[in-house]
Amino acid sequence: MKILLVDDDVSIIQSLLPALKSVRGYQTRAAISGDKAIENAEAWDGVDLLVTDIFMSPMNGFTLRNKLRNHYPGMRTLFITGYDVSSYSEYIEDCEVLVKPFDVHKLLRTIAEMNVRPSSMPSSRGVAGTSSISIPKSVSIPKTGVAAGAKPLLPKPKAVTASVQLKQPEPESPPPSPSPAVQETAPEPAPAQAIPEPEPEPEPEPAVRTIGAYQIIRELGTSSWGTIYQALQVSMNREVVMEILSDELAKDPDVKQQFIANASAKANVQHPFVLAVYEAGDAGGECFYTYEYIEGENLASLIAGGNSIDEQAAQRILKGVAEALAYRSRWDRPSA
Repeated sequence: MKILLVDDDVSIIQSLLPALKSVRGYQTRAAISGDKAIENAEAWDGVDLLVTDIFMSPMNGFTLRNKLRNHYPGMRTLFITGYDVSSYSEYIEDCEVLVKPFDVHKLLRTIAEMNVRPSSMPSSRGVAGTSSISIPKSVSIPKTGVAAGAKPLLPKPKAVTASVQLKQPEPESPPPSPSPAVQETAPEPAPAQAIPEPEPEPEPEPAVRTIGAYQIIRELGTSSWGTIYQALQVSMNREVVMEILSDELAKDPDVKQQFIANASAKANVQHPFVLAVYEAGDAGGECFYTYEYIEGENLASLIAGGNSIDEQAAQRILKGVAEALAYRSRWDRPSA
C-alpha cells in the first residue's frame, strides 16, 4: 500500500515516518508541502492513502486531497489536525480524522481499520543501506492546534509551541454555500462556544538536527566511511541521502581528503542507473556528501520479508545492474 504523509511540521514527519516504514506491505513517502506531495504522487504513479494535515500553507489539506483525487479517484484520505473541524464536515466527506496529539499506535490502528485496498505491488527500487525499523512503544505527536470546540481562526495559545504557523484553509472546489440568512463574514463565536477543554502539558518537540543547508530526517544505515541519513535540502525542498564521515576517521586529514575526493569523483558519473551526487563539503565540524534519494525497498528487505519477484522483474534488475557496472568499468579504465 502506497502511503503519502504530508505535514509542514518536520518534527511530526520525523515522529510518524519510521513507524509507517516499519510495517510490512506499507510503502511511505513524506512531503512538507502540497506541491512536493503532488510531485511524489506523480513519480510514484498513484497513491492509495493520503495522510495529511489540514491547516498548511500555501496549499491546505482539502485542496491537496481534491487535486490528488482528480487523478487517483480510488485514493483514501486520513486528515490529521490540531483543530476542531466539525464546521468543515462538508469537506471531510468519507475521510477519517485524527486530532493531535496522538501516538503512532493509534495512527496504525486507524489505517488498519480503514481497510485501504492497495492499487499496486511494492516497488523493488530502494536506497542501499535501508534497514527495518521497529515500532516505538510510545511516540507522541506534538500538538500544534487548540482543543475541541475552538475555531481554527482563533490565535494559537501561548502554551503551545510549534515551528510552523497554522492558518485557516481556503478550500477550492466545492466552495461553501452560505445561507441567505447568514452574514457574508461570520461573527466571532460567543465565548461560551469557544471555551477550550483542559489541555495536558505539551511534550517537548524533538530537536531538529541541522548540518549546513540540510535537516536530518532519519538514519538509514552505516558504511565503511560513517553513517548514512535521509535528509532534506531546505533551499531546494529536496530529499537527499547524506553520508557523514565518522568523527574517528575525520581526525585523519588524509582520510578526510580521500572521502571528499571519492565524492567528487562520483559526481562526475552520469548514468540513469547510478545515483547522482549533489554536493560534498564540511559544515559545523561534519564532513559529508549528499546524493540522490530514491524511495522504496531493496532486494535484501524484500527477501527478509518473505517476498519474491517475477522473472521479468528479475531480468530488468539484472539488465540495469549490468549496464551500470559496464559503464563504471569504462569510467574507471585509465586513459591511454
